[in-house]
Amino acid sequence: MLRVVLRGEQTFMRAFAKAAAQGGGATSGPKASQTANASGGKTADKSTQPPKAAAATASAGASQQPQNAQKSQTPSTPGSKSAVEKLQDILSSGIANKAKPDTPKPASSSSPSNLPNLFTSLKIEAYDPAKATEHVNRIYTIPDADTRQMFPEGFPGTRPRRPPTDEHGKLLFPQDEEARVPLPHTKLFCDRHIILRQCMIDLVKELDTLRENKEKLQRTRGWLLKGDRGSGKSFCLAHLINHCRTQGWLVVNIPQARLWMNDSPQWFRSPQRGYYDQPDLAMTLLSNIRRAESAKLAQVPLRTTGAIRLLANLHKNDANLLDLVEFGLTDSEVSVEAALALREELNEVVEFPVLLAIDEYNHLFDQTDYFDQFGRLFPEQMRMIAKWRSWDGEKLRNGIMIGATNHSTGVVNEMPEKMISRSEYRHIPNMNVNELQSLLVVLQHTGLMLSPITPQVLQMIYTLSAGRPGEAARVVTKELLSM
Repeated sequence: MLRVVLRGEQTFMRAFAKAAAQGGGATSGPKASQTANASGGKTADKSTQPPKAAAATASAGASQQPQNAQKSQTPSTPGSKSAVEKLQDILSSGIANKAKPDTPKPASSSSPSNLPNLFTSLKIEAYDPAKATEHVNRIYTIPDADTRQMFPEGFPGTRPRRPPTDEHGKLLFPQDEEARVPLPHTKLFCDRHIILRQCMIDLVKELDTLRENKEKLQRTRGWLLKGDRGSGKSFCLAHLINHCRTQGWLVVNIPQARLWMNDSPQWFRSPQRGYYDQPDLAMTLLSNIRRAESAKLAQVPLRTTGAIRLLANLHKNDANLLDLVEFGLTDSEVSVEAALALREELNEVVEFPVLLAIDEYNHLFDQTDYFDQFGRLFPEQMRMIAKWRSWDGEKLRNGIMIGATNHSTGVVNEMPEKMISRSEYRHIPNMNVNELQSLLVVLQHTGLMLSPITPQVLQMIYTLSAGRPGEAARVVTKELLSM
């Protein structure tokens, strides 16, 4: 956030200096100085001051009046408020005005603050790939029942963390009983609202073209979604997952790859010398796949020798992928072997197109938080990580691998050079003004933004966030989280 402010400060001041001169910007002159004194609380009431103190205050104010008048003529001075402070003042004033019991006024459909009507006008009934071009920048909502079916593993971009508290340790959101809650900018996923951006439409069209040409699909290893921090890569990946599952794909969704590097409570030496296993990680992966794709798994027979040998004791001639997953869930000692065999089986699936989606993919090449008696373990030593991160989508006979990078921690985790070719990168651009307006409408609708959306607020947020939806959500929710 600090980097965004430093980079956008000069641009912001130049953009609004002209607006201020025309009466559309921030208040300047004597009125601004009175507002500053009122907000700062430094001017005492004259009725409560002694006569000598009041006279001294009056004389001091009279002596400083020419200087204040001279400073008010300059649009930007060293003592003026920063862009963030101005935006916070506007948002705070909007919240205060919203809380006042003013006389109700008739609503106007053309008013920018008429948010329910604006949300209704932007919302579409359901996502329809055939009409995606017509619905660009519109909002579609995934119903509750579909959310449990389409995203039982969780949405990409949602990361568990401790609930936010104030300085006294009191929960800011007592209604969140779970110890793990999503970050503010990922609450959009939990509210199931997705903005249909142009870059999403382009990716869906390219994916549908690959599906029609199976030879080209088999030659394609995969795509890696890249872009600025907070540009919406996880958002795009969530839309691709939703699109593929509605179109009958067999989807394996790994939404929190970073947890593979540091969240396993136990790790054990593998039967394969020099390697380690994470049984809890394998159990979670198999459980999520069974909940999401059990019907499709039951229709795919086993084809690899490793999986068939693993289920030999079941004495089942027509074993399928669902049998393999359920076998891995019976005992943690065989869960890793089942998860590794499942990855090999996905390469041979021809009954359904296969999508392997991994968010935070670059973190699979970071250092782990696991140790043995010799020191820190490398990702290559963890069999689950090494197998599922392999960029070998060309082995998928009827599928594709799509990953998304993540740089929210401030540490840039890059994959090995030449592992991914330039043609496999898919750039996710920052939002334009129209897309950002749709985002603010969603934030307003979900209760994360309390002030009205005006052209001034829209332009200020766009300047401060550089069009990055993640940063924009942090800007408008900062006031809410500090309450």
